[in-house]
Amino acid sequence: MKNELNMAISMMPKVGEVELFREMARQFNFNKFAKATYVKEVHKQYIEYPSSFLGSMKRIELGDLLFITYDKSTKELRICILQAKYRRGSYRKFLNCKADIFQWELLYYKPDVYDKSTMNIPKHILNFRHDYKSITAYGVFYHDKKLNMIDFLYTLPELFAPKYLLPSPSNTFVYNCPNLSVCKSSCCGCSTTMCPTKQGGMPKETLYTCSIDIFEHEILSCRIGAPINDDEIKKYILELLVIMKRTSENPEVIDEILRDYEYIYDSDDYFSDDEYPSAIIVITESEYMKH
Repeated sequence: MKNELNMAISMMPKVGEVELFREMARQFNFNKFAKATYVKEVHKQYIEYPSSFLGSMKRIELGDLLFITYDKSTKELRICILQAKYRRGSYRKFLNCKADIFQWELLYYKPDVYDKSTMNIPKHILNFRHDYKSITAYGVFYHDKKLNMIDFLYTLPELFAPKYLLPSPSNTFVYNCPNLSVCKSSCCGCSTTMCPTKQGGMPKETLYTCSIDIFEHEILSCRIGAPINDDEIKKYILELLVIMKRTSENPEVIDEILRDYEYIYDSDDYFSDDEYPSAIIVITESEYMKH
């Protein structure tokens, strides 16, 4: 994906976070085991949460991008709330960039959230599973100086730490790669779950990767995001998909997920037309990625 994405953006008059994520979604469609669509942001999702830094409630955006993966092999629907960054220019230490300390606090601690809008965000959207960490993550497009190309870092908030705990949006954050001494484009880390039929552990989620090509593989293997095992969260996501279909670049991708879930939308008032975040929605078949 890296070579193809860089070739595509080299012909664009403007390149920013939106253009990069839109192109990422398009690139998934060139893989024979995937279908994908990009949905542009219409309205930011603002919530309130109890901030330890402030000692009071803080109002903030829930996240920049909703990454939804549906695995046709297992019928598993996963979500990851991604905070997006585009690190322009060179860097001294791999990888540092400016980020909001409150956004990090929200994604790191995953507290209950309180929605005072009409978007009906479930208050346990960040913590409906305690056995998966990748409900939240950072996605940072950065410049690979050696190859003079844009690449992509995906990491949990635990590995993307502020240099100083200052309650300010201008904090410098540093990515602390667990494999920094040998960090290469293939750097990747997974957590595992014990398999009852095999010795050892089976990968269940990806915690970090420094390469867009590896990120693509982990998405297609359905190892990024938390599987939805909660009825309220599932209802929220499926109803959100119905509304997103209106401006999706490939609405047939969303239709396929809704058909598989035999989901019928029965309310026109759950969301208004201008209330949903940006998203990348990927359908994959992880069974084929094992071969």
